[in-house]
Amino acid sequence: MMKNNKNQNYKSENSGKSQSVSHEMCESDLLFDNLIWMTVKDAARYLRRTENAVRLLLYKGVLNTYKLGGRVYVKKTQINDLLEKSILKGGVYGS
Repeated sequence: MMKNNKNQNYKSENSGKSQSVSHEMCESDLLFDNLIWMTVKDAARYLRRTENAVRLLLYKGVLNTYKLGGRVYVKKTQINDLLEKSILKGGVYGS
């Protein structure tokens, strides 16, 4: 892979096509690397879902919640475990 720094474009040597990768996306991925606890908003961004979708998972008991100072937190490891289980079982609802 060759990198063109000016436009944040990545060009594949095999295909000759270039793809633009958003600088914001790269930063957000790095943001979540060091987090242990996530707010509902953080969890929604991490999962690329809406905040209401995350709240629904919390309400159904799919994810455990922790409350501190009036804010609701979710452990990142729980979210990752949920994703791993959904891959192995064919989804949150099973198949």
